[in-house]
Amino acid sequence: MRLFTTVGFANCPILLYSSHMKAVFPTLLKIILSLVLVLLILTAPSLFVNEGETRYMNLHAPIEVLEDFFTELGSEDFFIVMFGKTPRDLRSFIFEYTLVSLKHLLTGTIISLLMGISLGILIGVNKGSRSLGGLSLISAIPDFILVMLLQLISVMLFSTFGIRIGYINYSSQEGIAVLPVIIIVIISISYVIRTISLKMVTIATEDYIQYARAKGLSRRVIIFRHMLVAVLDQFRGDVIKLVSISIGSLFIVERMFNIPGLTRLLFSFGFNLQFTYSSGVSAYSVNFRIAAIAIILIACVSSLTYIVCYSIILLLKRMCAHEAIF
Repeated sequence: MRLFTTVGFANCPILLYSSHMKAVFPTLLKIILSLVLVLLILTAPSLFVNEGETRYMNLHAPIEVLEDFFTELGSEDFFIVMFGKTPRDLRSFIFEYTLVSLKHLLTGTIISLLMGISLGILIGVNKGSRSLGGLSLISAIPDFILVMLLQLISVMLFSTFGIRIGYINYSSQEGIAVLPVIIIVIISISYVIRTISLKMVTIATEDYIQYARAKGLSRRVIIFRHMLVAVLDQFRGDVIKLVSISIGSLFIVERMFNIPGLTRLLFSFGFNLQFTYSSGVSAYSVNFRIAAIAIILIACVSSLTYIVCYSIILLLKRMCAHEAIF
């Protein structure tokens, strides 16, 4: 560190940014551990064996299922499934499904984050408790009810005024479907607004904020350079909660808007349909593999979204402190 100070690198933005990003790794480790736990839960049905009139539990079955999964991971038949009598390679559409889910999750979460921070500042500074009450009411509405209401409003606007705000069923022409993103934003933004506004109110009572006011600093400087910097620093730990809320909303909107994403891969292909490999592997093994692949991809999409949102928080924090990251 003395060498960095000598050559003027003590406050190098890239070094500081790298040190901040080290805090991401514990959260990513939690995501990986959660992924392992979910994979173990997926193997639970293999515990129960039914052979004619004999029923018993095979405690070694989950380990064998996971062993087969990772052993055959690199085999040619790993991604080959049978649709009726036609074999199909999952790799032909897995990338497309992952990209669709990533686009909607990332777009909705980033919009929720930026709009939520902006509105949270306004409500926190003005102490708008009524607005928080309205947000609590909106967040209490179930996701699928919001989806149906938004679809109904979309149909009424189009049939009455000819205004199309989006398709009630997913169309590949949209790229990013507007209505599903709106649902993700509505559900996620309430958490961000509530958290930011409450933190703003709490930090406003801190001694150093009162001291800044006593020194005659402008309201804008106090809010952005002192209060918001502290709020964003605290909010870094809440980013994973925001991503979790968005992931839950993604499952609902992909299902109800018939979006070809990872939700379809998980629930339609992984759980409902009975596939068999051309090589004759049992249907359960294929279902487990598809579900495991879907969950691994969901974990990757969640991790990428978390890293992007975390980086945005760091960027906003540096901008508020009148410093640049790069």
